[in-house]
This record gives sequence, C-alpha cells and structure tokens, in this order.
Amino acid sequence: MRSPQRQKASATPTIESERFLGLIANIPVLQNVPKNLLQQLAPDMLRLYADGEIILQEGEPADRLIVILKGVVEIVRGGVFLVSRTANEIIGEQGVVDDVAYSATAAAVGKVEALAIPAQLAKKFLMNYRFTLNLIKILSAKLREATGDEAVRLAQEEKMFAAFRSHVHPRVLDDLLAKGIEDYGAPRYLDCAILFADIRSYTSLSLEATPEQIVNELSRYLDGMIEIIHAHDGMIDKFIGDNVMAVWGFSQLTHAGAVADLSHRHLPLQDNPYPLDGKFHLTAAPDALHNSAPRTMPEKNFAIRALDCAIAMWKAAQNYSFRGRPIQIGIGLNYGTVFCGNVGNDRKRQFTVLGHPVNLASRFETLTKELNAPIIIGENFYDHLPLSRRRQFQEFRNVKVRGLDAVTCYGYRG
Repeated sequence: MRSPQRQKASATPTIESERFLGLIANIPVLQNVPKNLLQQLAPDMLRLYADGEIILQEGEPADRLIVILKGVVEIVRGGVFLVSRTANEIIGEQGVVDDVAYSATAAAVGKVEALAIPAQLAKKFLMNYRFTLNLIKILSAKLREATGDEAVRLAQEEKMFAAFRSHVHPRVLDDLLAKGIEDYGAPRYLDCAILFADIRSYTSLSLEATPEQIVNELSRYLDGMIEIIHAHDGMIDKFIGDNVMAVWGFSQLTHAGAVADLSHRHLPLQDNPYPLDGKFHLTAAPDALHNSAPRTMPEKNFAIRALDCAIAMWKAAQNYSFRGRPIQIGIGLNYGTVFCGNVGNDRKRQFTVLGHPVNLASRFETLTKELNAPIIIGENFYDHLPLSRRRQFQEFRNVKVRGLDAVTCYGYRG
C-alpha cells in the first residue's frame, strides 16, 4: 500500500459541453438520468489525481461524491487497506447521503481521472428516482461484495480457530474470545502444573521411516494425547517433535486478582539452561518469579488433574505403535510460579509459560529413563499432592540435573 500524498487535484483540460455530456452519459450511476439534471454537471468538475494523491480523507466533511472515470483507487481505513475501486465505480457516497464525515481515505494508484460532484448537487440528484435507483444498485453490489469477503474471512478465521482448538480446552478458548487476545495474553505470574511427555527412542525409530509414515503414525498418537489432556482440563502449550508440553492453571485467568499483572513491571530474562532442541531460549529469571506480588491460590488442585492426566497418557500410549513397536513414553511433572503471556513480536507471537519450574519439568521428563520410572515429579509438585497420592511415588534424593545442584524428585511406581 502506497503512502498517500496530500496534493491538490488538477482540473482536466477544458472540453466542450456536448462532448462532456457524452462522456458522462455512460456512467452507470448517471444512466437514464434526465438531461436537465445532467446539464448541471460541468467540465470543471473533472479532476486528475497523481499516483499516491489523496482523493478523500478519512474524518473530513463529505463535500463531494467521486465517480472514478479512469484508474484505480485504494480505500484505506485506520491505516488498513480495505478494497480497490476502479472505473465507473463511486466513492464517498455514504458520507454524502448520511451527511457525515468520510469513513475512509481514498488514494490514487497511478494516474486517476474522476468526476467530483459537489455534495449539494449530489443531494439534488438524489431527489431523482432514476439516479437513486442506480445508486441503490451500486450499493447493493458493494454490499454483496462485502458479504462475500466477510464469508471468506469468517471461513479463514474458523480454520484458524479449528487449529487453535487442538491446543486448548474449549473453556480456555471461550474465555479468550470473551476477553480478547490483548487482555488474555497480558503478561502475568501464574501458579500452575507443567507436563512434558516424550516418546522413548523416537529419534532412532524415526530414522527408519519415511516422512509420510512419521506424520501418519505420530498424528494418531498425538490425537489421542490431545483428547486425554483436554479431558483433564489441560492446555497444550506446544509440540516439539514428539514432545508434548501441557499446562494446568489457566482457569485462574478468569478470576480477577488471581495472579499478578506484569504489564507495568520489568521482567528480567535469562538464557534457558535446559534447551529442549539444542537451542537457547529466553525464560523469566527465577528471582523475578519468586518475588511476585501476593496471589490467591487456585480453587482446585491442578497437580492432581495433571497427575491423573499423566497416568492416563502413560497407559493410553501403550495402545499406539510407532514403526511396529508399542509406544513407551516418559513424563515429567512440576509445579510452580511461572511467567505467562504472549511472547514474541507482531510477525511471530506465542501464548506460553516460561520459568524455572518449566525447565525443571523438562529435565524430569529426561530422567524417567535413567530412574526407570514412567513419571517423574518434582518436590514442589509432590507437596501439592494429598497423602494418598504421595504413596504412589518412590523418593530419589541427590539426583543430578544438568546445570543445577542435586535435587529430590519422585518416581511413579506404576
């Protein structure tokens, strides 16, 4: 879209009145209009606009109705391109008819020749039923075009929401739609449970498969895991190859004051010492997370939901196969205070959670093979479980975790 230029349109060279009437007689909005009305139009109403020149300015009084004779005109509102108009189309009619300011800016694309009918004269034309009928037909065509464009846009949005639904529980999506992305994705602190699940020996097995086989077999497994996570009220944060990351605690966002808003606070960042894919990621520094403002605790124990989900995933995974072998997965769980919000820029943005508890959950997942347990949970997660559920776990002390001091964790007995 070109940057419009504020210039004064020039009049076209003087032409004979009869030739002028012949020129405008074939314009759709003027067809069959009585000659005594057409004679009130004059050659000095013809205008030439240079490339990028503003023809109508959004917010200014509607003082003329523009009929495009030659060229292309871009219609822009609030800096957003809406549509292009070409020869024999009219612009500015809404402002003239409703006697309000122009609702959009019109700018020439290349050279444009147009007929600029003063608003007062255009209103006299509106008293003639033939002119009004022509105008109604033109407006109907514009409405039909807009309806078609809206249908296409809604279909595209539905496709995007269908893809988004695969990541979030329906209640989370409903809340997102109700609040709007700006409010829902605002940075804040959140107490939540984090899950990482990974297929054992996936990398070596995938080397034996074609891309089509990997997609088909992995998709069946992931579809099953998505259903289980949603059934346990979790939100899928992301997929990293065969690795699934899910979070419990987003329902807190529906309660005012449940978490601390970070929109006016500085959030220090550090390199993630526990990269999942060999690259470094930015995460919230632990001291920033631990020094958050007071929060009300969630009404329900997200740790129990996350644990129930992990056990269901572990059992269900064995019903799926990859390269002819039953799928075995390892799951890491942790609980803690994390940064929550939209991360990125206008070209790429992701709604996610970041922080030390997230990094630890990922590391616990990698420990499942070493500790020979299908599910490994952190000490903070363990503390959020009732006594009856803690009995399902075996304690492992002084376990080395890369980049950290030795930690205590717990393995599910199965």
